[in-house]
Amino acid sequence: MNFNIKVTFNNSLCHLTIDNNNNLVIMNQIQLMTFPLNLESNIIWRQENNLIRGFEINTFFFTGDHHDLLKLKLNLGRFVTYKKINNMYYFLSTIGKGNYSQVCLLQCKITNKLYAAKCMKKVNQDVVKDIKKEIFIWSMLQHKNIARFYEVYESTNSIYIVMEKLNKLRNDYDHEEIKLIMKDIFEGVHYIHSRNIIHRDLKIDNILIDDENQVKIIDFGLACQFINLESRIITCGTPGYIAPEVLTNKPFDYKSDIFSVGVVMYQLYFNKHLFQAEQVNDILKLNKKFTISRLSVLNIPDCGYQFLRSLLNHNPLQRITASQALEHWYMNSIKEDHFIKIPRNPNPKFKDHIQLSLVIQSKTTITSFNKIY
Repeated sequence: MNFNIKVTFNNSLCHLTIDNNNNLVIMNQIQLMTFPLNLESNIIWRQENNLIRGFEINTFFFTGDHHDLLKLKLNLGRFVTYKKINNMYYFLSTIGKGNYSQVCLLQCKITNKLYAAKCMKKVNQDVVKDIKKEIFIWSMLQHKNIARFYEVYESTNSIYIVMEKLNKLRNDYDHEEIKLIMKDIFEGVHYIHSRNIIHRDLKIDNILIDDENQVKIIDFGLACQFINLESRIITCGTPGYIAPEVLTNKPFDYKSDIFSVGVVMYQLYFNKHLFQAEQVNDILKLNKKFTISRLSVLNIPDCGYQFLRSLLNHNPLQRITASQALEHWYMNSIKEDHFIKIPRNPNPKFKDHIQLSLVIQSKTTITSFNKIY
């Protein structure tokens, strides 16, 4: 990062830069201070009257120009941990909940812009380690179909990932819209796989859309790097979306994500889950034993049925890759301007879909510890 801005420390003018080793370097004529930039770096931003006045790091307090400091804050947010989130944001409401986390709607005190925050409890050191792994993986990903996260805050009991505010998918898209959604999903998945990462929890709840009709993949809490063989033999994911090979405790690869996207595609077309049962164990049984012969003939236009079969193939060796999916002729007839003519998210109404999901789809996630939460 290229930075050379002026800050003041103890009434003395200093120059702030970031060196090639990712250290924050602050110097004046008589002293040099160096602070490593990583998730262990704790920075507190101070604002007053909707302007950033300065920041504190390791008990040293620096002041500077609001615009310079705002630029610095935006650029450091993916690499360091900030403290005292209430200094910068209002908490407006809770918009989603899990066992150990919730998603909150925030408003920035400086810009008034709305954001979402994934708020996670620091239950124990294993959980903290997993949260930091999620942050590390997410920080590696910058793509139009990956939700952008801006910064990380930490308090005594929680860690907060501040990300762009997004909306849930509707349940009433037409065929052309679904093809565009699938293209967006696969462009995101192809990018994730190109970075040697497996998402491991692709599902309808983790595919959102922004106000400009761009599909975004979220939640890298179960993601792993492909080179980590140990992670690739652990059963994890959401029942009903997990590739069959994962449930048989065999090593799996990127193709496991493709099966999950196939389940999402089924839901988009038919507004129901592929594996319908009331109990988690029953969903898992259907999920594990699924073969393509059990997929009934479906009325999807433009070879969509054959495309869906290629995503849901029980044998991962015969399942297509994200790259092959993007080249499939199901994608070739996409009308790129269709969502402009028919906005896909003017006022999402997802209540009916949520009610349906509560009956036919388990919200349980099997974590990397093989526990069911």
